[in-house]
Amino acid sequence: MRYDSPLRYPGGKASLATFLARTIATNDLLGCQYFEPFAGGAGAALGLLRRRVVSELRLNDLDYRIVAFWQAVLTEPAEFVDRIHSVPLTIQEWRNQEQVYSKAATAKDFDLGFAVFYLNRCNRSGLLRGAGPIGGHAQSGRWALARMFHRRCISVGS
Repeated sequence: MRYDSPLRYPGGKASLATFLARTIATNDLLGCQYFEPFAGGAGAALGLLRRRVVSELRLNDLDYRIVAFWQAVLTEPAEFVDRIHSVPLTIQEWRNQEQVYSKAATAKDFDLGFAVFYLNRCNRSGLLRGAGPIGGHAQSGRWALARMFHRRCISVGS
């Protein structure tokens, strides 16, 4: 399966991409800029860009943690990828990332953006708040942190 967004976003707008593409075409706006004020995982926006329905994206979100994620990915992609390859996939690291996320006001933007990514990949249903780690704290469930984290990383853009 191909995913346009690197984030798992329950209730996201990716399913609207086809509708939005038709609406843009019907209104003779192919190649326009697309502004997404509630980006989240930006599934619809990225789908439009991938299909070349729009020429450029402008992403924003009310949650500055989500903004930090997109800024980290777009401004420091090599460092972000290096962090993906080197981060431990353990409950202790999950706790570390949860601390960065919960103390967002004092975190460095890049670290906060990566914490969003890590928790999104490792939490139940991709939820950032109020969800525990996939596989539970004992990692005894069918889906453990490492399995889900890598499964999604390999699937993005394949």
